[in-house]
Amino acid sequence: MLTEQQVWRSDSEILGGTPVFTGTRVPVRSLFDYLEGGESLEEFLRQFPSVRRDQAISAIDMARDSLLAGTHSTFEEHTQNGAVVRTGNPRVSGQFGGAHGALCA
Repeated sequence: MLTEQQVWRSDSEILGGTPVFTGTRVPVRSLFDYLEGGESLEEFLRQFPSVRRDQAISAIDMARDSLLAGTHSTFEEHTQNGAVVRTGNPRVSGQFGGAHGALCA
């Protein structure tokens, strides 16, 4: 996986500081918007040829890793009437959770 600096940067002189893929003016958010809208990674890369495939994949990996690092479950398991029951609340740091969150974080 690439380093964060190889994947994206934020500079007040480029799109007012919006995070963009390094070496481009393409906002990182565009990748997640494409994926959320049902487009493929290949379509995104076709539309934005200045973004390298390894950058896009690393951005997705970083979002996933960030989400998973902030996930904490507070479930407790016990047996009730012969069935395993989970009680408690899932706690997810950040704004998004689940598979959708991994793509939109």
